[in-house]
Amino acid sequence: MNSIVDINPRILSSRLREMEKNNLIKRVIYDDFPVRVEYHLTDKGQKAQSILEQMSAFSLRYCSDEIFKDRKPRTLRQVFGITPSIIK
Repeated sequence: MNSIVDINPRILSSRLREMEKNNLIKRVIYDDFPVRVEYHLTDKGQKAQSILEQMSAFSLRYCSDEIFKDRKPRTLRQVFGITPSIIK
């Protein structure tokens, strides 16, 4: 995640801790000033990423009437600017 817009810092921190606890991400702390923290997907997280991308792509295509006001289907690239990792 490069950046997440409009998320409460407490919620973000809680979600990151939960994903780390479940071995989906690994936290890396750099001894810089100011301290810098990065999160990286673990092998388990990378496997989950492809599943979640497929579920998202399915929803954007087949549940668009419940997601978008114009009810038109969209792709992951249109919504998130990404190509699913399974295609890469």
